[in-house]
Amino acid sequence: FHIPPNRTSPRFTGYVLDLARRENVDIVYPVPTAELEMFALVRTQFEGQGQRVVVSSPQSLAVANNKARLFKKVSEAGLSCAPRYRVVHSWNEFLSATRELGYPDQRVCIKPSFGTGSKGFRILDANIDRLHLLVNALPTLTYSSVEELAAVLKPANPFPEFVVMECLPGEEYDVDVLAWKGESMSIIPRKNERMWYGLSLVSRAEPNRVIMDSSRQVVKALDLSYVVSHTFRMNSRGYPKLVEVNPRIPGSIIAATMAGVNMPYLAIKL
Repeated sequence: FHIPPNRTSPRFTGYVLDLARRENVDIVYPVPTAELEMFALVRTQFEGQGQRVVVSSPQSLAVANNKARLFKKVSEAGLSCAPRYRVVHSWNEFLSATRELGYPDQRVCIKPSFGTGSKGFRILDANIDRLHLLVNALPTLTYSSVEELAAVLKPANPFPEFVVMECLPGEEYDVDVLAWKGESMSIIPRKNERMWYGLSLVSRAEPNRVIMDSSRQVVKALDLSYVVSHTFRMNSRGYPKLVEVNPRIPGSIIAATMAGVNMPYLAIKL
């Protein structure tokens, strides 16, 4: 093993490039979201010295890793799994977006355009019992209200880009996909039965054809390759809506392996 510079260092990719040459590496396999585009941008340099990099194109990653661009892409492609959403850049836009999506009569969700691990995610609910939350709920719950966020977001300068979207109350599915240049070769939907900070702890493989078709369409629209993980949630009418796309190996990939498809291995074979 070797310890490289921190990935925030301008020397990071150059170090890995030199290391791959010195160690006669065959394949470079980036995993963290923050490193995907870094390696995609220098992929030709690795290929020039004989290595393959298991990553989608920079263009595909730039869409998949940004929720504002992602929802715009699937909406423009006319996919039925596109959620109702707004992208906001100011407090006034934020207020307008929440109202357009039904707040305060209905719950809405917010999340930063770029982020992982549920950072910044909140469910805005004007009617929830906040005393009950304070006294009885774990501090990890993500409920809030527009009034509570005003103290933080109203004076923000610059205002962080947020996605405001419909709240999806139904069951959640993660979908593991093995893909090649926009074509889905294997799709395994998993119903999430127990979650922790956005991570699936308990899931059950379930061949939901509607979700499989939606996943196939998303992979096609974004022209993704190798292992991709999607998250869908059902809306109030029972239709799946896209929540996010992770163009990388998910932390719960072992579930797909136990369901019969070793996607990391097959990505290497690709």
